Amino acid sequence: MSVQAAPGGEPGARPSERGVFPHLRLGGRWINLLWVIPALALVVLAGFGVATWLRTLPEVQDFITRYPGSVARDEPQGYPWWLRWQHLLNAIFLVPIVRAGLQVWAGRPRAYWRKPGTPGRDWLRIQRAMPAEGGWSMRDDVVDLHPQIGIPGGKRGGGLGRIIHLSVTMLWVANGILFYILLFATGQWTRTVPTSWDVFPNALSALIQYLSFHFPVTDSWSSYNSLQLLSYFATTFIAAPLAVLTGLAHSPAIAKRLKATDSRILNAEVAKSLHLLVLAWFVVFTIAHVTLVLITGALKNLNHIVLGEQGTGWAGAILFAVAVVIGAALWLVASRFATKHQARVQKVGTAMLGPANKWF
Repeated sequence: MSVQAAPGGEPGARPSERGVFPHLRLGGRWINLLWVIPALALVVLAGFGVATWLRTLPEVQDFITRYPGSVARDEPQGYPWWLRWQHLLNAIFLVPIVRAGLQVWAGRPRAYWRKPGTPGRDWLRIQRAMPAEGGWSMRDDVVDLHPQIGIPGGKRGGGLGRIIHLSVTMLWVANGILFYILLFATGQWTRTVPTSWDVFPNALSALIQYLSFHFPVTDSWSSYNSLQLLSYFATTFIAAPLAVLTGLAHSPAIAKRLKATDSRILNAEVAKSLHLLVLAWFVVFTIAHVTLVLITGALKNLNHIVLGEQGTGWAGAILFAVAVVIGAALWLVASRFATKHQARVQKVGTAMLGPANKWF
């Protein structure tokens, strides 16, 4: 049977396929990661039962008394204006970065731990299983993303998606560098960098308290509890730099320059897999972060990060809601704008990436 050309594709190309929800290989089986949602619900339910039981034990009660969940530290209080604005910019930049990154992934929708990527050795994919009969090229493997998932969406948007991903990432990196400078210049680093080994037993204590739904006593205006501190430290000083380094390292041109193309330990495929794991961390962190902000005193927390004020008024929540609505509207129009004005988007992105191209 002859293969028809995909709409807008090339003669002999397979019909366009819509990308699937990420599938993870566990042994010889593929697991749809949609099952993570009910699995996490069961884990939380089991964690609640275990943590509630643990809190009935005298030894655990003594442990929580000794380690209440936070370490007393001399830290600057409040959220300065620059931190609040950079927090907002960070959220604005990460949305197109993730969506355009997914568009780039759609061009090579499988992840490997080895190079070259041997068919059947992928550990993560957003494409159906590769057929056993062979005759499957990289061009055939490209998937179509819905325009409300990828930017600009579709099957042939990888080039423009790459420009958007890299150019917005440059803005995110610039924002991050300024954040690091101000963090250490103003002493705010003490809020997110552990300075005592006691942070670890206190983090365990905070975790038990969270899981038992008896939240640790925390006033984020003055200090974070130890579990928050460790998660913010990991995100700021480990995940963020790793995202940049692995993003650069899985570029074929840079991998060739670094002579890592043929390395079995660190090559473009390994860097891509690590890059995807960092993405997973950011997604999980964001969901957990926003959830805890809302369930541990939404009005107070939103006034802190939106207005830089204490209190339980509605002003911070209203501004937050307005920002969410604006963000949702931008999400909806982003793909249409990128598709309608491809030449303009490409011109701006290419101009932004020009100096970086020369460096690398």
